[in-house]
Amino acid sequence: MDLRHLRHFVVLAETLHFHRAAERLHLAQPSLSRSIRTLEQDLGTLLFLRNQREVRLTSAGAALLPEARLLLAQAARTQRLMQDIGRGDAGLLRIGFISSTAITLLPFLLRGFRAAHPRVRLELQEMSSAAQTRALLAGQMDVALIRDMEAGPDIRQHSLLRERLLLLVPTGHALVEQAPVSFSRLVDADIVLLRREVAPGSYDRIWANCLAHGLQPRILMELADSNAVLSMVAAGLAVSFLFSSFAQAARPGVTFLPLQDEMADSEVSLAWQEQVAQQSPALRSFIRLAQSAFPLLD
Repeated sequence: MDLRHLRHFVVLAETLHFHRAAERLHLAQPSLSRSIRTLEQDLGTLLFLRNQREVRLTSAGAALLPEARLLLAQAARTQRLMQDIGRGDAGLLRIGFISSTAITLLPFLLRGFRAAHPRVRLELQEMSSAAQTRALLAGQMDVALIRDMEAGPDIRQHSLLRERLLLLVPTGHALVEQAPVSFSRLVDADIVLLRREVAPGSYDRIWANCLAHGLQPRILMELADSNAVLSMVAAGLAVSFLFSSFAQAARPGVTFLPLQDEMADSEVSLAWQEQVAQQSPALRSFIRLAQSAFPLLD
C-alpha cells in the first residue's frame, strides 16, 4: 500500500469530487482515478461509489478514512524525526563519565549541549575509565570522559583539562599549618585511597612518591567511591588524595591542601569511536562543543 495512494484517497474522501480533489493534489483527473483504483485493488475492496451525479464513500471507505489519516500523520512524524536525527536535533546520546567530572566539567558540557539540542535524549552512566573504554569498543556507549588513559588505536581522544592531586585532611588537622605538605609528613598518617581501577595513573604516582620519600604508606582502606573517601576524611579517620575539581564542591569537615612534592598532573579527556561519530550528528555536535570549549592542551 503506497502512502501516495492513501493521500489521494483522503483528499477525495474529503471533497467527494474527483475534479476538485485532483486540483488540490495538483494531479490530472485520470491520474487520480488510476491511483484510487490501484488502492482499491491493493485492499481488495471498493472505497467509493461513483456515478454521473455523485461520489460516495462505501462502508469500507468510511472505515479506512480515520485510519488513513492516522497513518499519514505517523508517516509525517517519522519523516520529521528522521530529518531531526540527521541534523543532530533528536535521537539518543549515551555519555559515560568519571565521578570527578560530575562536579563542574560534565554539567558545563551538558548545559551547552542541551541549549543547542534540547530534543536529544541523554543517557548518563558513571563508570571507571577502563570500563568506559570497554563500553565504547562494545558499542554500548557513544562518548566517554576518562582520566589518565590512552584508550587505544580504535578510539579518538581529545584532552580537556589537567588537574592537580591535593591532600585531604580533616578540618583542624595539624597538617593544615604545614601546607604545602611534603609526603614525608605523612609517615604517621592513616591513608584512604581510591582504588587503582578508578584512577590508575594517579594511584601509581601516589605510591611512587611515597616510596621515593622512604614512606611505606599506612593504607587504612581503598574505596571505589570518592564520596566515601570524603566521608572517611570528614570523620577524622584518615587523610587522602583527590583531584583539584573536588575542592570546588565544599565538604564540611574536609580541608584540601596543596602538596609540596611535584607530581605529574592528571589528565581528563573525551573519548569516542570515529566510525560511530560519522553516523551520529548528535555525537559530532557534542565533540565539537567540547573541543571548542577546551582547545588542545600544550
